[in-house]
Amino acid sequence: MRTILVLIVLASSLCAACTRSSKPQGKGYVLNIDQDKIEKARDTIIGGKSYEFVLVPVELWNLTSDTLKYMTMTCSWEVIFTINKRSASILGWDCDSNFPIYSTVDPQKSSVHKIPILIEKTAFNDNYRFKIGIHIFKFNGYFKNFDTFFEPSKMPINDPIWSNEIVITK
Repeated sequence: MRTILVLIVLASSLCAACTRSSKPQGKGYVLNIDQDKIEKARDTIIGGKSYEFVLVPVELWNLTSDTLKYMTMTCSWEVIFTINKRSASILGWDCDSNFPIYSTVDPQKSSVHKIPILIEKTAFNDNYRFKIGIHIFKFNGYFKNFDTFFEPSKMPINDPIWSNEIVITK
């Protein structure tokens, strides 16, 4: 009986993986950061460790003819956004109400997210370069229950859409 149950679970997992979209979701979407809108980095200490802090305005453009409707979180932006350097991270914060929400971007329009970034002091120099990426989890009727958003095995797989490279100065 246990063997049959294991086989059923494995078969279900394989079927779910086969139905995930394998097409790149970045087609028609651009992540842009205007270098002139980034403030200079500031010193900060969190948990006894030294960092440089910077708030980066990231603009997601929808260049398609359809409205982009995607999932994001009210607080945990590190679920959606990523950075291409290990010495930089997205600053999390205490949040009493973190849950998935839908965001939309109309055709030929954009939306801006101000992403709080921490850069390890030991890695920071006056020419610190990196990119920010976004994983777009399109809403297409799949997320009928928000609980599925927290189950990685049920999430659609996609590569991040990367921004242009930016330079952070002190």
